[in-house]
Amino acid sequence: MFPKNSQYKVAAPNLIIAIAVLVLLYILFLPPADRAELLGDQTTTVTTNGQVQGTSQGYSPYAQKETILTETPGKIDYSSLNELEIPLNSFTLFKTVNAEVIEEFNPVYVKNGLGDKSVKNLTFDIDNLANADNFQLSFSTPKHEGVLTIKLNGNTIYEYDIQTINPEPISLKKTLLSNENSLEFSTSEVGWRFWETNEYSIENIKVIGDVTDTSRQQSMNTFFLSEKQGESIERALLKFHPDCKTNDVGRLTIKLNDRTVFAGIPDCGTLNFVEFAPNMIFVGKNKIDFITDQGSYLVDLITVKLEFEDNEIPVYYFELDPYIFNLRYDVIDDAKCGEIDGICSEPCDEDNDYDCCMQEYTTPYWCVAATSNSDDRCVGFVSEENLDRCPTNYVGRDKDVSEEGEDLCGDNEDNECPYGCTPALDKDCCFDQSGDQFWCDMMPTNGLDFRCVNSVSLSQCDICPVGYEGEEETPICRPVVNALEAEELDPDYSVILTMKFTNDFERKEADIYINGHLTRVDTQNLAYQRDISTFVEPGSNSIEIVPFSLLNIREIKVDVVQ
Repeated sequence: MFPKNSQYKVAAPNLIIAIAVLVLLYILFLPPADRAELLGDQTTTVTTNGQVQGTSQGYSPYAQKETILTETPGKIDYSSLNELEIPLNSFTLFKTVNAEVIEEFNPVYVKNGLGDKSVKNLTFDIDNLANADNFQLSFSTPKHEGVLTIKLNGNTIYEYDIQTINPEPISLKKTLLSNENSLEFSTSEVGWRFWETNEYSIENIKVIGDVTDTSRQQSMNTFFLSEKQGESIERALLKFHPDCKTNDVGRLTIKLNDRTVFAGIPDCGTLNFVEFAPNMIFVGKNKIDFITDQGSYLVDLITVKLEFEDNEIPVYYFELDPYIFNLRYDVIDDAKCGEIDGICSEPCDEDNDYDCCMQEYTTPYWCVAATSNSDDRCVGFVSEENLDRCPTNYVGRDKDVSEEGEDLCGDNEDNECPYGCTPALDKDCCFDQSGDQFWCDMMPTNGLDFRCVNSVSLSQCDICPVGYEGEEETPICRPVVNALEAEELDPDYSVILTMKFTNDFERKEADIYINGHLTRVDTQNLAYQRDISTFVEPGSNSIEIVPFSLLNIREIKVDVVQ
């Protein structure tokens, strides 16, 4: 028996459900704009013609459209700026050529007898053929009977009856080489001596070449023109001081924003001046490249001097809340083989990079100077038998020598200069010289002669990869920057610049710099509008106006829309 009011308990939920369905249908059939306003989900974006569309949800420091800058500039024309000198970092340029083993092969065996013949094919790659020369093929032949024939990429380069275990290396013509190569080894037929077999056992097969390291042949500097400096450059001049020997160096090429401003041999040891066209300089980021094809340059006292027309440029500032930006960090990876940078990456290995050596063994030892056999440069232990392979003495993780190397040349912690040891091989011998000396624990980029020096200029700081240690004081060098911080505007937001003029039909021409980024105005309309979202930054932002002629601006406005 149900209570007499049970029918109301069943009907109430059904009524609520029916009302909810009717409300939902009402919302679905509303026009999109009314539906968005009812739900609090307004969409906005700015198209090229200034119309607004887009989306935004959740908390925002701005309304759907909020004006954050309003100015009334009035008449704008040129009136005064003077000059600017921009100092740039010093650097060293040089080219090194080293003999390297391009490929090393396992022993092979070839023969030719009655009904019994074998030929051996080997392949090897040359990663950078353009920067390598003087290729040679070397090998030994413990067993040698008959005429040995060698073909390189199908071309016969050797055909000889070898009578010794260690024949002379064979020169390989560069014109016969490519990025992918093959070698074929075979021996001659026995002829009427059918009961014999011609055979060769070939060992220690190596392809060797002189490889040019081009990584230090070029250096890039950058400089910026801020919003306060404008674009009224009347004269541009580059000054630099090259420390070099005229007979030992090749052409120095200087490029500004990828356009050549100088190509030739500069006056070594004196200040050089190069004037170039002002229109080669950009507002914002500029880069200068120095490139040499031969010899060594220490380039110092580098300055870009700019002279401006008389100029007064109006600058307007506005603030943007960091909330509407996404932050990211872009790490600059300048890891290079041979540099002490704490990074071991491809194609570095333990025999050409100190950092890789320290990771290779439990107790690694590294030879500061290059060894005759590249495999001897990084070792897992040091004995009296292999100690003489390293002229600078093997050093471990703490830059100290092994027990076997103590008290010998290269032991930099014993306060002794062994007899016959030179200042370039032992720190104590370096500091025993008269006057203040500076010591580099690792191999300087310019060679052993720069390991012990009596002075370190600003341009020489980078020669020692671990920094020079002074006998009395440490030289002051610039810190290394290894990361950049970058910001991007959240895609739900747009920042819009609007300019309104006082007259119609007349042509309005001006360059507008938003944080140094150029956008050009060229219109006859009464208003100009531009999305500047890609140019803005969190916090303070600036707008500069550089008119081509007298300009009457009634209003400048910056809006944030979402």
